[in-house]
Amino acid sequence: MQATTERKLDAPAWCVTDFPEQVRTLVTELDTCKKQVEAAQKRIEYIQKIFAYCAQATDWLNFADENVVGGVVKVLDVAGWKATVDPSNPQLLRLEDEINPTVFALVALGAEPPARSHVSALIKRQTDWWQETGVEPKAFIIYSAEGKEVDADLQSVLAKKSMGLLSKKDLLRLAAEVLLKETDPDDLRMSMLMRIAG
Repeated sequence: MQATTERKLDAPAWCVTDFPEQVRTLVTELDTCKKQVEAAQKRIEYIQKIFAYCAQATDWLNFADENVVGGVVKVLDVAGWKATVDPSNPQLLRLEDEINPTVFALVALGAEPPARSHVSALIKRQTDWWQETGVEPKAFIIYSAEGKEVDADLQSVLAKKSMGLLSKKDLLRLAAEVLLKETDPDDLRMSMLMRIAG
């Protein structure tokens, strides 16, 4: 026992012999400190990854670039949605999770608010899905247009069609809710969908 204690702490033999209890106490304290340091180091690395991801997410969501759809997919993945590009439209995403089998999201490119053409494309996909499955899926239009108002008539149409709006800022906040506040992704998705009429 003394040899093991001495080896772990590198204590002189006479310390182990003359002060065995104190040495054992220090060894225990040292082991605890090492575990705390390891846990702290892992937490530091985790926090650094979160900040790096948030910075990357801002770069990914460049709505002037057609590749923004790929960035949107990455951010939605944080919220627990499996997003795949719909064959009917390269800007249309089908979102799936264990709770809601299908939700559609249309990515509106550019810096302008969503237009009637975006709503029309989403309504068509909703209708096709309803004809195929008998279920009308909820849907989002994802857009940038920071600081610009969305047409009131368009918002009224969205409310009647089980659709909602998700801005770039909303999308970033969605990721932040999961990463920074450690909100349960399942609860977050359900909360988002409950805000959509229908």
